Amino acid sequence: MKKILLAVCLCIISTFATNVVNAAVAMDPVPIVFKIPSTLNATNTYVQFFNYVNGVSSIVGTYNNGTTIGNTLQTKRAYLLSDLTSSTSVGGSAPANVPAVSITTFISGRIYVTIGGAGLSVASDSYQPNPAYPGDPNFTRRYQYFEANVNASSITADLSYIDFASISLSMDAVNASTTVANSPQLTTVKSSVLTDRLAATATTPDGNRLPVGGKFVRVISPGMQAPLYHDWTHYLGTTIQGSTVNLNGTYVGTGAQPSGDNSTQAQSFSYLVTFDGSGNATLTPQMGSGNGTAPCVPAVQQGPGVGKQADAVITISLANLNIASGIYGNNPSYTVGSQNATTGIVNDFSGRVVGDLLAGLSWGFPASKVMYKGTAIGNMTSTEWWGGRMVDNSVLALADTPAGNGTVFGKVQPNPLDYHTYAAALDGITSGYGFPLQDRLGNNLLSFDTSTDTNAYLKISIEPEAAGTAVFESGSQAAGVTVKVTNFAGKTMTNSQVSAQYSTKDFTPHTFVCSFNGTVSPAGSVATFMLDCDNFPTGTVSELQLMKLYSSGASLAYKYAVSGIDYTDGYWWVTDSSGNHLMQMDRVVYGTQYYIHFVIKDDGPYDENAVAGQITDPVAAGTKSDTSSGCVLNLNADFTFELAGLLIVALFGMCLRRRVRVRTRNT
Repeated sequence: MKKILLAVCLCIISTFATNVVNAAVAMDPVPIVFKIPSTLNATNTYVQFFNYVNGVSSIVGTYNNGTTIGNTLQTKRAYLLSDLTSSTSVGGSAPANVPAVSITTFISGRIYVTIGGAGLSVASDSYQPNPAYPGDPNFTRRYQYFEANVNASSITADLSYIDFASISLSMDAVNASTTVANSPQLTTVKSSVLTDRLAATATTPDGNRLPVGGKFVRVISPGMQAPLYHDWTHYLGTTIQGSTVNLNGTYVGTGAQPSGDNSTQAQSFSYLVTFDGSGNATLTPQMGSGNGTAPCVPAVQQGPGVGKQADAVITISLANLNIASGIYGNNPSYTVGSQNATTGIVNDFSGRVVGDLLAGLSWGFPASKVMYKGTAIGNMTSTEWWGGRMVDNSVLALADTPAGNGTVFGKVQPNPLDYHTYAAALDGITSGYGFPLQDRLGNNLLSFDTSTDTNAYLKISIEPEAAGTAVFESGSQAAGVTVKVTNFAGKTMTNSQVSAQYSTKDFTPHTFVCSFNGTVSPAGSVATFMLDCDNFPTGTVSELQLMKLYSSGASLAYKYAVSGIDYTDGYWWVTDSSGNHLMQMDRVVYGTQYYIHFVIKDDGPYDENAVAGQITDPVAAGTKSDTSSGCVLNLNADFTFELAGLLIVALFGMCLRRRVRVRTRNT
């Protein structure tokens, strides 16, 4: 009898638990909140949901508006953000009175944001806008998408500028402290800066802006229009000649393992790549390649791999590498052994090998002579470029690799013909994709789960409004000097906060407080950096101020270059969007894009990094009513009396040198 009662109780408990789980799944959809700046209008900004899986376009979700709640979402339909706004929250901790939706199922989808017009015209369920085709019904409309996959309470999402760039987007998982990964995904510059940087990467600058001859709406990528950009003949036919590429690592397999098919079985790979004089690639398997029982494959997943055999040799022609779907699109046709040529990357063993080569070429790793931890990057294996599981089952962390430390693109190849310049222009200003296989880094995909983080929601910032944007290299440098920004972080601070932390006087920041690190070559040179701002109040340039903010709590004003570009340590100047230098009495207008250029001498008074060739400089631009001060010490800073004394001496020396230099310059 006890056994029967126990069985009944267990059955009831099991049924209850199942119902609780099912209820949790049903009650834990993913809220998505849309944030727009004051410069955009919710009655002129649209979102639309696109997917097409197994012949069906579908979404399960709801939204609230000003009159009803729990309205059913539909794919393809254009929703004004104002129609997604309600005094009732869509659920979780998503705020009310802001545009928001709640999604339970949306598989392999894209969410399009459109500014102006009436949203996107949709021809059929399978339709996706073609940003490069003049005949597309939405060719002249300004839109941008982000990618999302929602299944019950779980979401993965990413930013993508692979095809084009038009609108700056950012995403952040809010209140997702337990299950979150890779959040936030940011674009730290506004759309104008984003597209300006990308437009400069075309063979003919601005030749990649579309539509040609009409109102600009986007910059098209080389993956869509390769002829607008450099081809890969120089890299493959010149730079890489005489070098080999070592592709080595673990293919985790496709589908359940063991797969029963040697082409999709988890296994090791080890290939040596050579290029003939014309730039055609031959990928030859090496000893230990194609081993489905290698140490890197868990015992329960082991099975027969492809092995090291002549029929596993892969060839890719220069012609296929040069077209839009080639290196730029990371999807070329290739031939494996005696098989027919593929139509693109196949999701199997050979596709993984080819993918490593394409990702490496995009970043510029093959044939790079730049040293990383004592080894030329071109001599490293592909897994050593970006991390992952080695054949011996050891795991190399991303942080211990060149890619993980930002040693990519122009930092590994001196010639821009030898890397993906479009993606390079995105480096440092967004974590969004610049080319498809950038996911080798493993940090592009944001994810969280609302069944655990029940108050979590995804916040999408459209054209993020900020006090400032990013620091990047100025296009104007002293002769023979090469400068690179390696990382950047921006923080919004009020004038009182800046004053309390850095003892500034009557200074109001109109940009982020921008902390960044950079490199300059040759060491000891002056480096010119640049940040952008469209937040200056209407007035004259003479009312603006650029401040160096020291980590010790001190601040130091930069001196305006009144006569034009001046590569003197501590000088700065403003240019408009056409590159014209502004004099001090020239007028600036709120909402207009301006660029602030500033000069720092390596190991000079404006550089906090004592390492030769490296520069660290927190900086902010704003307005300052009292322009008489130069160097200020923060008496509230948290440091010892002895350090304060040393700092006073150091700062006195800086100010003295600065006054002497200015007097000398004016005599």
